[in-house]
Amino acid sequence: MQLREALRQGQEELGQRVERADLDTLGLLAFLLGRPTSWVLAHDDVELTNVQRRRFQGLLIRRKHGWPLPYLYGFHDFFGRRYVVTPTTLIPRPATELILEYLLAHESVTPQRILDIGTGTGCIAITLATSRPAWNVRATDVSSTALKIARRNARIHRASVRFVHDRSFSNVTTFRPDLIVANLPYLTKREIIKNRLTFEPRIALDGGGRDGLQLYRRLLRTIPTSFSGSVYLEALPRQHIPLSQIIRQRWSGAMVTKIGSGRYPAGLRFLTRP
Repeated sequence: MQLREALRQGQEELGQRVERADLDTLGLLAFLLGRPTSWVLAHDDVELTNVQRRRFQGLLIRRKHGWPLPYLYGFHDFFGRRYVVTPTTLIPRPATELILEYLLAHESVTPQRILDIGTGTGCIAITLATSRPAWNVRATDVSSTALKIARRNARIHRASVRFVHDRSFSNVTTFRPDLIVANLPYLTKREIIKNRLTFEPRIALDGGGRDGLQLYRRLLRTIPTSFSGSVYLEALPRQHIPLSQIIRQRWSGAMVTKIGSGRYPAGLRFLTRP
């Protein structure tokens, strides 16, 4: 089978299941061959070996059944770095990149204690540790398997981060951070099904309750009212008003800012002591 035939076959098989079957097929072949997509297009007369053909068929089958491309590749690019991802970790989202851009532009570069809650692949903590070497970064997650991937990513990127298994937000009080970044699960069960996110770990998606904010409510109750610093929360636009209300009930003078532009801001930043 030549590459041009493989491209055609992939587009036909994926056409009814994915939005951009042509790009997905091209990406799968580039991944399979370890070549740029431009090379695949320029050498479409190259013959696939029997082993490559079988692997390609396996990739097509999994993609056709809904597997996200990053899980098939085993990696995902985020904020200029490549991260190992597996089905035990959430795939990093563009919204998180927006929050990091805002954070790095608005927070002091002086030494601070940073707590990343719900670290997953470690992409937030690693970005902060490598961008601000003076910061003392700690990252937590409820999933020990996700933490293994996060530690692996930290070694790859030579990031100084301490990863801790924490199921109760206890590091909020024991670590006493100056700045908190939380990317907790915030979807409802209905939203998970509607957005076809069943291949990603449910523990990293389901925020609990009717509005998906159960875990954020627990976290905000855990942060002491005496806390003086910035807190960053990733959430859906529909959740910004209820989150702001919860924040102001606990810190009456809190200043809340939406992060992002347009109709779909990525999250919130609030200062407990403006």
